[in-house]
Amino acid sequence: MIRLFLVIAALRTFYDLVFVFYIVPIWGYLGYSFEFNALGGILALLQLLVLTALTPVRVEKPSDLALTLLSAFLVLPFQTLVVFGGGSLLQLASPFLSLVIIKLLTSGPAYRMRPVKQGYSVYVAFSICAIFGYLAFAVASGGLSNFNIDITRVYDFREIQKAEIQSGVFAYMGNWVYKIIIPMAAVLLYAQKRYVALCGLLVLVLAFFGMSNHKTTLVLPFVGIGVYHVMRRRPTSHKIILGFIALLVVSMAVALLTDNHLLASFLVRRAIFASGANFMNYEIFFGEFGHLYWSNSVLSAFLDYQYEISPSLIIGEYVGSGANANSGYIASGYMHAGIFGIVIYSVILAAYLKFLDSFAGTQNGTIVTAVVAGPLLHLYQNVDLVIAFNTHGLALLAILVYLAASVEQRGSNTASGARPRPLGQGLTPYRKV
Repeated sequence: MIRLFLVIAALRTFYDLVFVFYIVPIWGYLGYSFEFNALGGILALLQLLVLTALTPVRVEKPSDLALTLLSAFLVLPFQTLVVFGGGSLLQLASPFLSLVIIKLLTSGPAYRMRPVKQGYSVYVAFSICAIFGYLAFAVASGGLSNFNIDITRVYDFREIQKAEIQSGVFAYMGNWVYKIIIPMAAVLLYAQKRYVALCGLLVLVLAFFGMSNHKTTLVLPFVGIGVYHVMRRRPTSHKIILGFIALLVVSMAVALLTDNHLLASFLVRRAIFASGANFMNYEIFFGEFGHLYWSNSVLSAFLDYQYEISPSLIIGEYVGSGANANSGYIASGYMHAGIFGIVIYSVILAAYLKFLDSFAGTQNGTIVTAVVAGPLLHLYQNVDLVIAFNTHGLALLAILVYLAASVEQRGSNTASGARPRPLGQGLTPYRKV
């Protein structure tokens, strides 16, 4: 516990220093400013002590990882923005409230799920068909006509490519392939030591990135692999946080030594502070002009949506950038129903994690947990929970994990003595933890 506290405190200190001495001077034109809040600092320190007790010491199932990432990517950055960046006390409380709800609702024994016969085979067949089916569609639709793998020019090509290869039902399929199916397959192949197949899959990742120009296409497979690699021996939260600190230090070193801010912009500004900065704008705008109450999504048949553009574009127009001001489930929950919306989203997310926990036995825990790492980070930083479940594939992920984790029945059933074959039909070198 002491080790975990020291690591969490180190990460928070790193955030503070980076925000004051890098984010504000370099990226201040995006709205970042230095505004010290003494009361916020005292409350954040007290919150930090409680946060250590709520963050799992060992990460053995998806809900453990969710709490660890929530602490590192939302609670701590929001603290920094409240203490040094002009954030409100509501911003300090919101992610912490969500963490407490998820912690309480995911405690206790997991559900017991009936396995699907030949489930792993169904998973493999579906994944192969989805990947190559969408690849064929993308190529046939002109995806190679504006092919680009220069990460500095993605915004020059993204809208053109979106119109060509992400329209209608294929908009869903593209997101599912990029953000769920390929990252999950990458973790499985790495865990099974099928490195040739993994290299082939990563070539496809590069091809899909060139046709879609979404940076997450490149990043998500490595997020899952990285989490699996860290967890496979002694899965502790402080190791995951230390690994993340190492990435941040490298990105900052590159920025300061070479004056190339690309990596720091993505890993530090975008992944750490953008979500919190957008929360401030969501809080101000929807607190003043009224909440949406899901009138743009699940309740659109009953409530009129009062705007002509999406909520993220509304905030982009409001702050003057004109771009999509995407934020995660905390900000979007507040956008819909204030604190009550955050509570609803936290309860739904806890139920989802509890379902995934049921597949994280002693053999499957590491791999199932690693599979959900990327989608969770995407949910925390970029997308509304409702949209995450359909357009971005969280519901599909639960189905695929259920299929891939199902016991293969060969000759006799489990009750009569057959040994269960977990994810990868027993080919993964699992370690009991």
